[in-house]
Amino acid sequence: MITTLWTIWAVLAVLGFIGTMRMERSAVKVDGAAGWATFGWFGIFILWGIPFMALLSLAIWLSRNLL
Repeated sequence: MITTLWTIWAVLAVLGFIGTMRMERSAVKVDGAAGWATFGWFGIFILWGIPFMALLSLAIWLSRNLL
């Protein structure tokens, strides 16, 4: 059960990361600004927080399944 939850969480985190990167590219195309940086610290948190959570989730998932 826990392994299934971690797998779902890791997949959702990676999908969220992909979505964030797509939104970042769209924001730059529309207003020519620095994308998420225009939202201040909140934008920086989203931009760097989601990839960190994706990598952390992947590490936990791998450690649970390989060890």
